[in-house]
Amino acid sequence: MNQKQVFLYDENRLFVGSQFIAESEKLIQSTDVPPPELGENEVAVYAGNGRWIKRENTTQKIVTFKLTKLEVQSLTTDDTIRVGLGGIVWLPINQPFSIKTTAEGIPDSQLMVMVERVVDGSKAVDDIRLLADIKDGQVTMKGVFKVSGNYLLRASRVNEGLERIGAPFRLDFKTVEFDAYEQVELEKG
Repeated sequence: MNQKQVFLYDENRLFVGSQFIAESEKLIQSTDVPPPELGENEVAVYAGNGRWIKRENTTQKIVTFKLTKLEVQSLTTDDTIRVGLGGIVWLPINQPFSIKTTAEGIPDSQLMVMVERVVDGSKAVDDIRLLADIKDGQVTMKGVFKVSGNYLLRASRVNEGLERIGAPFRLDFKTVEFDAYEQVELEKG
């Protein structure tokens, strides 16, 4: 069986590669005409009738910022936040807290961050949103858990949101786990 090479393009008519197919076959989004030689920041766009056009690659390069020195602190004088077994942050519900971290090179902005309420240690059932203020490489988030439970602040979930909105960056940080609990005062007697 004789084969021929065809050059493939996607729904945006951008060159995506080549493939060998049977001589009698025809792929819908392909041409027998090879794309031109491309520079580092160029893409080939199929114009039809065996013609390719060179264009500047407008796809943004995604930069990843590593968050370091992450600290969870109380925002009141009633500091009942502590770190329990497994590095889990324990705090009572309705206790305002802040999360501060450093991110070298990240541009000043604001960002909405999702903290998931989970069951069985990983299955998300709900989430809350924290506004992250980013200024001079410092990231600060403030929040309060109003419902008791296990919460996770995960880079993978934040990055899903960043991808969905087309942000030119992603975040890399270790998952922060919280246990928010009902604080009950026991009478001494």
